[in-house]
Amino acid sequence: WLLLNNFLKAIFGAINYSPPPWLSKLILRLRTSRIGRWCGGRLEWVFSHPKRAASVFGGIMVATVALAFGVDRLIKYYDSLPKPDYVEVEIHAPGVPNLETKEQTNLTITFSKSAAPLDKLNKPLTEGITLSPPMKGIWHWQSDKDLVFQPSGKFEKDTAWSIGQKYNVTFAKKFFPAHVLLKNLNFDFTTPQLTGSISKSEFYQDPRDPKIKRAVVNLMFNYPIDTEDFKKRVTMNFQSKDASVLGEKATSFAFAVSFSKNLNEAYILSDPIAIPKDEMLMQITVEKGVRAPFGGQTTEKLGATIDIPGMFNYFKFEKSQVSFARNERYEPEQVLVLETKGLVASETVAKSLQVFLLPEKSPTNKSKTQKKQRWHSGSEVTDQVRALSTPVKLTLIPSEDETSTLHSFKLNVPVSRWLFIEVPKGLKSAGGYELAKNYLTVTKIPDYPKELLIMSQGSLLSLSGDKKIPLLGRNIHKVQFQISRILPAQLNQLIVQVYGQSPDFSHPNFNYFSDNSLAEKFEEKRTLKVESEAATQYFSFDVAPYLSKGEGGRRGLFHLKVNEEKGGKTDQRLILVTDLGVVVKETVAKTHEVFVQNLRTGQAVNGATVEILGTNGIAITESKTNAEGRASFPDLHDFKNEKLPIAFVVRKDGDLSYLPFRMSSRELSFSQFDIGGILETAQSDQLSAFLFSDRGLYRPSDDIQIGLLVRAKNSAASPNRPLALHVPPADT
Repeated sequence: WLLLNNFLKAIFGAINYSPPPWLSKLILRLRTSRIGRWCGGRLEWVFSHPKRAASVFGGIMVATVALAFGVDRLIKYYDSLPKPDYVEVEIHAPGVPNLETKEQTNLTITFSKSAAPLDKLNKPLTEGITLSPPMKGIWHWQSDKDLVFQPSGKFEKDTAWSIGQKYNVTFAKKFFPAHVLLKNLNFDFTTPQLTGSISKSEFYQDPRDPKIKRAVVNLMFNYPIDTEDFKKRVTMNFQSKDASVLGEKATSFAFAVSFSKNLNEAYILSDPIAIPKDEMLMQITVEKGVRAPFGGQTTEKLGATIDIPGMFNYFKFEKSQVSFARNERYEPEQVLVLETKGLVASETVAKSLQVFLLPEKSPTNKSKTQKKQRWHSGSEVTDQVRALSTPVKLTLIPSEDETSTLHSFKLNVPVSRWLFIEVPKGLKSAGGYELAKNYLTVTKIPDYPKELLIMSQGSLLSLSGDKKIPLLGRNIHKVQFQISRILPAQLNQLIVQVYGQSPDFSHPNFNYFSDNSLAEKFEEKRTLKVESEAATQYFSFDVAPYLSKGEGGRRGLFHLKVNEEKGGKTDQRLILVTDLGVVVKETVAKTHEVFVQNLRTGQAVNGATVEILGTNGIAITESKTNAEGRASFPDLHDFKNEKLPIAFVVRKDGDLSYLPFRMSSRELSFSQFDIGGILETAQSDQLSAFLFSDRGLYRPSDDIQIGLLVRAKNSAASPNRPLALHVPPADT
């Protein structure tokens, strides 16, 4: 005992413990019992001799270590045994249905490995699988790894997935092939809960009648909701901000509720709100428990607080600036734009608005080096400064609507000067709100912008007409022209580069490649007359000196670039100099009809060579135009890689024209045309019938003249083909 006692003290220290009375009695009873006396005798015999006690203790330690080692070896042995190749299972619970079509989503069970019997693929399964609670539908293997349950009905009562419902799927043991092992044959999933959110909450003024003001809240749910139940859970309260802070009781406010067609959106609209003196709060609450028709309910309360502005804290001027707008002569005019919070008629603003041109220097500024002063705020404009300021004449630019938040005025004042803008308090908005304090501000008049551009949007010059390109400039002193003739053999390279970098072929982007290897270049410089910073400069560039006639002469496609010398203004344009006009029509069957017309005479061009260039510059096919100026080409979708079509190229007597292949910027916009009707079929042998009459409205007893056209794409309709014309009674 002494040896054991010393050992335990060395490890744990001295421990003093007083057992409770019940434990002392239990120990005493055990010691006095027959088993206790026997065990006590054995222990006394063991610990009566130190060597004997050490042997017993050592034996216990050895046995403990041996047991631990044996358990470790047993675990490793178990881990080394072959494991069953279990198949993992993932449940994809059905989601929210399509509320527009009422189509429900499927339950999909995905297996990590092939689990379907081959003879069961894409066939209805009638046994071996159970869905609880039961649901009408069909089980089938969509693939060897995907098992799908498809509901048999729409999202309607008795056929819909229950909302927020827990379901269980149980497989029979023989449902899978013998080699497919699953750890579990029971799986649970839950359908989505009914949830809602506030999509919009705002203070709303009717733009047609700004005196009508309301609080508007829109809510969205993932399922249709029970509309009557929803209305019972909505409250709308009205109170001041101070009362809200103090926790005082709010006053209920009347409202109306409407719903979307699919009943998953709710629109709460308050009754018209009179303008309060001070700012108020409108509090909208939707209590939890909103129900859906097919089960389920929301678990969270929804709410929104909307600020209702008072008489003097809503209407204000937010921004003012001077900018430029082009007039009908394409010249910039100065425009003062004021932006208000709240709708007001521009005519009302004009009656109160005062604008002054500030002096170049304040009378209190004694600096001899500062020529022009920078004004920072309207508070700097004292009575002394106002006396030195010049009133500015304004011309109102009418708004499209009776009331607006943007108000524009024309003016004509020196640039790089400052304006003082004043609107006195008391101005009323269209909704009845009042400007609480004077609006005083200053704004700088910007310099007229420099401009340099090639006018118009065209890119075509006729060989027989004027060959001057009109340009426009402003405050430009010197320009440099660079005109490059694109070599016909390099046309494909240009088109390939422009296809990927420029949305509009007439305005190519040469930032990522150079035209040095594609063209022969010519340069010209010119000095322009500048009358004033605001004056528009009109000038032109004549292409004629850079053209030559005859076979191989300089004509065709040119790239014109104009730059401001010692400045950053630039513009460029691809220009086609030709008398060959080209139109390409892509048919329903994806074939292409090319029409070539002489731009000078307006007549069809006979005998023109039409080539379709591939990406490598080699023609993949060509044809000659007939007497109608027409050439036909088949469907080209099979041409790939270096033979991918990029352009139609037309040649005739040294003249050249082209049209990029399927470039959107070259397509004709049909927005200005009536293109209603049926689509023509791509099948060449199908008949199409077209019925038309001499007019659209007839009186009783009038004769109706009806025309009927029946044809096929590949040939005219046979005269022996029977036709039936049905005229229903007018009252059907």
